[in-house]
Amino acid sequence: MTAGPLYVFVHLFKTGGTTINGHLARHLSWDEEFVHLGPWGDRVRARDGQPDPADWPPERWDRTRVIAGHRVDRSIERFVAGREVRYLTVSRDPADLAVSRYNFHSSREGDRATFWEWYETQPRNPSSKRLRKALHAESLSELRDTLNSFWFVGVTEHLDDDLPHLFAAIGVPTDWVNRRVTGGERDLEDLDLGRETFSIRRHTVLTDEMRARIHAENSGDLRLYRYAIKRRRECRREHGWD
Repeated sequence: MTAGPLYVFVHLFKTGGTTINGHLARHLSWDEEFVHLGPWGDRVRARDGQPDPADWPPERWDRTRVIAGHRVDRSIERFVAGREVRYLTVSRDPADLAVSRYNFHSSREGDRATFWEWYETQPRNPSSKRLRKALHAESLSELRDTLNSFWFVGVTEHLDDDLPHLFAAIGVPTDWVNRRVTGGERDLEDLDLGRETFSIRRHTVLTDEMRARIHAENSGDLRLYRYAIKRRRECRREHGWD
């Protein structure tokens, strides 16, 4: 019997990944139907003495329904030859992303640096660089062409509209918990999967002046985000979600 489609979530930082991964881990069997390739999954497998997915036999991958995590890239295709692979990703406005990352970092590390002090230590265009590396794209133009073939491309501000359709396609319940929100402590501790929990405080608030500077200095990520808005509309029409 041929396995059904495999959903591959190419995760960008601070784009709803904790919410999405937490929901999938709750409703799909860990390291069978749902495989996380990243620090979270690595910690759980090390804790439980389980092998790295790279060492799994091919037939074990036949049971996998979703692969997610910060180590996901196109090389995953060598493990799932013959499967229909449905790639998806979520983009975010680079200014909103920068402030979210700063609030996360400051809350977890207790760093007293100001936003701009922290910002100056960070690489520019982190999202487009991450995607280009994961998808083996030499340029933004090639990245855009690759995203044209993705099964779904979303943006964070419309996740509430898109997640019910996405979860229904995967075959899991469509009601979910919004995890790791600023001011709260909703993480993944309830899943007993070794994930840290801490309160994310709002250490800074985005202003128009901040947005303008961040956009100007992250033009690649801004182009990616604007293209994702367009691609999302196309994906929703293609899937009949409108």
